[in-house]
Amino acid sequence: MAFNGYLGEMLLLPKSKDGIEHLWVVTLHPDNSGQTVIVNLTTKRPNSDATVVLDKSSHPFIHHPTVVNYTDARIVDINKLVNAVESGHFYTHSVFEKDELRKIQAGLLESLFTPIEVKKFCQGKFDF
Repeated sequence: MAFNGYLGEMLLLPKSKDGIEHLWVVTLHPDNSGQTVIVNLTTKRPNSDATVVLDKSSHPFIHHPTVVNYTDARIVDINKLVNAVESGHFYTHSVFEKDELRKIQAGLLESLFTPIEVKKFCQGKFDF
């Protein structure tokens, strides 16, 4: 499956260099310099940020209650991710549906755990 870095596209990559792979979602159209924002999904725990909770009806990859981990939201260069996928370092997954993606975008602005620089970067850029 090709990865172009489009809004709603998803890929599996670790949270850290040697970490466990998580599903990451492109939440914003890349800007002219290729910058976008990605967030990861993780299993819901008692202390999780529950701003957005997803379940198995949200996406085929999800099999149990899952949260969007806004604490790890990142501004990234989409071209680097595309190159990493093309070279086989990361793997893609099916795209999020529009309604689910809008929940994730709204939660990014709403969550108290989203890094301030990410909120500022996204301000006024979502289509809702």
